[in-house]
Amino acid sequence: LGDKLKQKLTSRIGQHPLIAEISGKGLLIGIEIVKDKENLISFDEKDRITERIISKGLEEGVLLYPGGTGEYRDIICLGPPYIIGDNEIDLIVDALEKVLNHIQSEYN
Repeated sequence: LGDKLKQKLTSRIGQHPLIAEISGKGLLIGIEIVKDKENLISFDEKDRITERIISKGLEEGVLLYPGGTGEYRDIICLGPPYIIGDNEIDLIVDALEKVLNHIQSEYN
């Protein structure tokens, strides 16, 4: 199911202007968020983008959590339970797409 989740994420939001990379193995997936995808420019730390995405995700019924190491980077992590099904995968992908579009609309 991890491959299915990652495949759906990649096909639906992988080309989103705020997504630099989707990586991971199994059901543990990280999504790197950037302000400028072409030049890989991060959001300013004061924008608190990770916190805002996580909060909006909860509003959409999806639990996300922050991740990342080294230099400040905005990484959203997914770690759904092993019993996840197709409906839950769709819920996660739909929610993330909605949240990312909302965040992007604030910066356009």
